[in-house]
Parts: sequence; structure tokens; C-alpha cells
Amino acid sequence: MPDQTSGANQQPEQLPGRGVGALLSFLVPGLGQIYQGLIRKNRDRLIKGVFFLVTLWGMFFYGMWLGRWQNVYLPHMQEQLIAEGRPLMVLNRQLPPFLGNVYTRLQYAGQFWIGVLAWPALWNYAFPDKPIFGSFQASPGAVPAGRDQEERRYDALQQALQRQNELALDPEMGKRWDIAWVYTVIAGVLNILVIYDAWSGPVALTRRPEPDQKEEEKGNEK
Repeated sequence: MPDQTSGANQQPEQLPGRGVGALLSFLVPGLGQIYQGLIRKNRDRLIKGVFFLVTLWGMFFYGMWLGRWQNVYLPHMQEQLIAEGRPLMVLNRQLPPFLGNVYTRLQYAGQFWIGVLAWPALWNYAFPDKPIFGSFQASPGAVPAGRDQEERRYDALQQALQRQNELALDPEMGKRWDIAWVYTVIAGVLNILVIYDAWSGPVALTRRPEPDQKEEEKGNEK
């Protein structure tokens, strides 16, 4: 007779498509589960992937729409603070520009995990001289290198800050400005769980032995 208790405690077998699935879900929420559902011919996995995709992208798009498409970005703030002689410090050490900029906009650290939908902000941050996405997820303070770069960065940051304040104080916006970025951050953080699901599969729950089983096991040990 098979040992049901030991069977319940066994780890699930490693299924095919784990690595590719995790990568695909990192790029697009649920895409890895959709891929796994197709290669494994598993309808439940396919449905789960579609659910993840619609739910998380729906949350993210809704958050951007609430924020009038102005709440997903990574600014060049640390460079300006360094130029002003008051850089962001951690443990008495000056943060490198990129880490300092992420620190000034921690929301983006959560938004990033939604995948390609939030990555135009990185492109605009790193390549201000090649604005292929236009003003979508524009990076405040991102200016091409050249003469008077610091002055141009300061002006760009001031203009961006003014636009942000106008949006936040718009009577029609109300409290939606903060709610908007909350939606985008939650969607991004939840996709970390989706990536984990694509890599390891559903969490396996272990079943505790019944009290009489515990007593029987102790008797066998004696």
C-alpha cells in the first residue's frame, strides 16, 4: 500500500519550459504561463496566463490612464543634486547616479517588473538623444551631452516638476494622482509572483499527518 503521507510531501517534478516561461512572464505578465500551457497541452496553465495578462496589464494601463500617462518615469535627479553639492547619501557614501535616481523615484523600482510596458522609461533615461518613444514615459532631466548640460538638465527638471505639481493640484485629479501610481506599482510587484509561478509552478501544499498517524510513527520508531 503506497505511503500517502510521504507522497503528499514530495516536491513537484520539474516541468519543461521553466526558464523560457519565467523570461517570457518577465517580459509580459502571463506570457510564460501561456507558453507553458501550449507546450504542455495544459488548458489550466493557458487560462491562468491569459488571466495574469489581462489583470496585471489592465491594472497598469488603468493606473497610467488615471495619472494621464505621466506617472511612469525615471528622472535624472541625482546628477542635479551632485551639481548642487547635496547628493543623496547612504551610510555616508554618495549614491551612484543611477541608484540615486531610483531612490528619488522608488515607484519605478516596482513599476519596472511589469516588463516591456515600463521599459520605455529606461530607454528615455539612457538615450535622451534618441527619443523613439517621444514623450511617453519621458525621463525628467534627461538631456543629450554637450555644452551647458547641467543648465539644460536643471531647466528640464524644473519644467517637469511644474507639470507634475499642476497635475497633482488639478481639481479634476483630486486624490487620483497617488492612487494612479499605486495601481502601477502593485501591478509590477505582483508580476514578480507571476514570474516565480512560471519558474517553479504552483506552490505545492504539504499535508500534516493526522494525530493517529503521528502516534503510529512513534510506535514504529520504538
